[in-house]
Amino acid sequence: RLLNSNPDQLTGEIKTFNAQLSAKPGSTVSEFYQSLYQLQLKYYRNEYVYKNLITRKILLGRHSLNTTVQMGEFAIGRSIADLVMVNGRCEVYEIKTELDSPAKLKTQLSDYRAFSPYINIVTHENIAVKYENIAKKQGLGLWLLTNRNQLRLIQEPIFQPEGLNVELMMRSLRKPEYDAVLAANFGTLDAVPGIQYFRERFALARQMEPYVFHRLMLDVLKKRQLKKPTLFQRGCELDPFYYLLYALNLTEKEYLKFNIFLNQTL
Repeated sequence: RLLNSNPDQLTGEIKTFNAQLSAKPGSTVSEFYQSLYQLQLKYYRNEYVYKNLITRKILLGRHSLNTTVQMGEFAIGRSIADLVMVNGRCEVYEIKTELDSPAKLKTQLSDYRAFSPYINIVTHENIAVKYENIAKKQGLGLWLLTNRNQLRLIQEPIFQPEGLNVELMMRSLRKPEYDAVLAANFGTLDAVPGIQYFRERFALARQMEPYVFHRLMLDVLKKRQLKKPTLFQRGCELDPFYYLLYALNLTEKEYLKFNIFLNQTL
């Protein structure tokens, strides 16, 4: 959607927010989005802001694109994890903005524990009191977004593999991915009719210890690499686009189109 935006539409948005945005008509599209992002950081720290900062401060700040894969909006059971990072281990990041509440957390944690031994909550320091006791009692990692827009680690997640569930992990994977997990454990797989496919593959998977399935799953998920990591890092020179560019996983041609769009004048 961003790549297909019309600069004239953005000019209209600038006029709507002209009292608050530093970008004015005559600015580039890039300057407009940077101005809008600064406004979000100050007044409306939505989920995108958190995802963008996690991508910048944790994925790129603590890890490496060569060894770590990040997945956003990842379906796990009845829940959708905001972010999952996979390298030597798997970590789930659940974002709770100032507009959220802990109401869904019990269900989310139940699902996440079936998929990963490491779970983190990321929230704002203004509402940390809502989640500190939960994190401590449940052995969750806790990250706080400060008023200076820094991410501060309060508590590392505790390794808890007891809740891992083979069926839930398998249902979180794509068909070729769970086949790869099973082949790594059992060798060549027999052909199975389409209508019985999942049932037969699951009958095989349930013979595995959950943590064994989990470890092999990590090897498979790490193959969800960026197409052009060098171009991604170049695109991240602009603050608003860390998470967006990683999630889009653009080709070289698409990056070129993106840069042309950013440099247009409004």
